[in-house]
Amino acid sequence: MNVSVKDNKEITFSCDVVILPLLEHQGVRPYRDIDKVLDGLLGKTISSREFSGRLGDMSLLHTQG
Repeated sequence: MNVSVKDNKEITFSCDVVILPLLEHQGVRPYRDIDKVLDGLLGKTISSREFSGRLGDMSLLHTQG
């Protein structure tokens, strides 16, 4: 298994996993571009209260693509 860590500002990349640190009350603001590419999946997850961003909270999202 190869693991690499990048601070990538681009949203056109291919990978198996993306980790996005998202804090409570932050919403998708820091990741608007990524949310747009994912057809609003991040925003929908936050709106549904599946994920709150509290300390220790984690969510696994399947993008189906």
